[in-house]
Amino acid sequence: MPSIAFTSEQSTSITLSGNITANTAYYIAVPAVTLSAGWSISFTDNTGDVYTRTGSNSITFKRNTIINLGEFSRTDNNLKLTLTQNGNVPADKQVDMGVFNIGGTNYRLIFTKSNLIATGLAASESAYGDYFAWGATKPWYTSYKGTTINGWKEGHKSGYASGTAPTFSPEYTSEKDFEMSDDPARKILGGDWQIPTKAIWEALVYNSSSKGWDSGYKFTNNSQTLFLPAAGYVRATRFSEYGSGARYWSGTAYSSSYAYRLSFSDSKLNVGNDLGRQYGCPVRPVRLVAVD
Repeated sequence: MPSIAFTSEQSTSITLSGNITANTAYYIAVPAVTLSAGWSISFTDNTGDVYTRTGSNSITFKRNTIINLGEFSRTDNNLKLTLTQNGNVPADKQVDMGVFNIGGTNYRLIFTKSNLIATGLAASESAYGDYFAWGATKPWYTSYKGTTINGWKEGHKSGYASGTAPTFSPEYTSEKDFEMSDDPARKILGGDWQIPTKAIWEALVYNSSSKGWDSGYKFTNNSQTLFLPAAGYVRATRFSEYGSGARYWSGTAYSSSYAYRLSFSDSKLNVGNDLGRQYGCPVRPVRLVAVD
């Protein structure tokens, strides 16, 4: 029997396994809580069809009491889009950091719990993932372990260096964000995932309720924590700041040769523009959900 812990203005998702049969009663255990008018509970089946029960009045759940919520009706099939927003990322690999203002609009910032790799996401939040040149969808090394890179792909024998590593997406200059059709995170994960823009990183840095160094950087907001490991970055053929800091790409260009990045260590946290696009940096995908 699944259970959900509710807080105000929160959307919570759980994943159920097994078969759900029509005209059968099912139970969800929740704490004693009152849901305000306009509440809704939805189920999404494995085809993407959405079944929803909504209430125009508030509802109060009491301990040791069963409330019949009635029949869940199939919602308009356009709501299948709510499933595809997740792309290749299951719900338990996402963290909702709450509402932030981005460019004058309020959005929920939902990050993946781990860094991007060429085939999806790293196995854990502490794993460093792959290192990408700005705009690239694949790393230029064959593999790495620790700070040892085990070979380079053809055309990249000098690693993440200018001259041997071409600058990706030269049409992006002067504060321009990636179009979603060009965004590497979108290409790898699908759905609504993207590389955080400069504005998204700044919103997280300046408006999280708490943040601090912990062998990486932790941001806390909306009772949720986002952890970015100290993955460093790759300059030419060598790692820099490995284990002591990191530079995470943004999706915003600074000039034809540079792009914005989030940088941190135990003594700094900032969003800057001093990184050449040819360097290999970790990526932490995000998706934005507009809030009315």
